[in-house]
Amino acid sequence: MKRTKEKVEQQTYQKEGEDFFASNAAKLAKSKGEFITANSYVQCEDLIEGRLSFQGENPELERMLELEELAKRAPKEEPVDQKDVTDEQMARLYQQATTKINVKTTTIRKIEQSTPDRSKEPRRKRAKFIKPKEDDF
Repeated sequence: MKRTKEKVEQQTYQKEGEDFFASNAAKLAKSKGEFITANSYVQCEDLIEGRLSFQGENPELERMLELEELAKRAPKEEPVDQKDVTDEQMARLYQQATTKINVKTTTIRKIEQSTPDRSKEPRRKRAKFIKPKEDDF
């Protein structure tokens, strides 16, 4: 008896909630002026990200936000092209790579020239397996 009473109360509570949210959804659908639809995220680029603090509630966070704003406002310096490998080192590595490739190709050519071309010769047919006769045992 107790279980059925709890189930009935839960079902009525759920039904009331569904009715409430259904009426709110209908109101929102009728008032179309509250929402803006856009095809791009450009408007969201300038929004403030992360946590906020107001009137000194979180001084550490306010300091961090001030530093971030200063960093954004500071004139951005153009990045200097810093190279991991100098031009001389790159030239040397390129030269070594080309010499290795040349050595490999010359050895392959030599091997190809020294071996006779077997594609011109007709292929021999393999002999089929011949079943031994009973006399051979």
